[in-house]
Amino acid sequence: MKSLASGVAMIFVFCVISVSVADALVFEGLPTEGVVFKAPESESVMAALKYELSGMREGEYRVITAAYVIWPLEGVAPGRTSEFRVYEATRDWSKDDVRDGTGSVIIADVAADDWDIMPLDFERNGGLVQLDITQLVEGWCANPSRNFGVVVTTEDMTPEMLRGQLGNARLIVRYGFYNRTEN
Repeated sequence: MKSLASGVAMIFVFCVISVSVADALVFEGLPTEGVVFKAPESESVMAALKYELSGMREGEYRVITAAYVIWPLEGVAPGRTSEFRVYEATRDWSKDDVRDGTGSVIIADVAADDWDIMPLDFERNGGLVQLDITQLVEGWCANPSRNFGVVVTTEDMTPEMLRGQLGNARLIVRYGFYNRTEN
């Protein structure tokens, strides 16, 4: 009976406060820093990418509705499935430290998203990789000091294939501000 009363109270609160997201805004950003490296003791190639979000409008009641890394890649094999995963970087890193081996990129244990390019997808869109990082961007907006970027992994491309394409990995964020009105 107690849980039924809680459910009724929650419905009542939802009905009293009306929330609508005003005009959607779009933020696009290119990586401010990026590096490609081989994962230790693995066949995975990793691309670490940092994005600066300071160009987004700030304010109370900001809502992130979608955030994607959109990366058109050349060199994806057309006749087979290519797999990509994206992880949150959990500590700060610099491309110089990673490149010369004095530092590394620490990533979360669980992938934030994955994307497979299948042969039919390739016929339609080429080597377009689209990774959903909405929850990561929400967290970075709430706490900017935790924004260490992302790491995209794949076993289907070589480091040489990815190095010249880091600057093509666009971050696209749709967001807005909700209007809170009490009825």
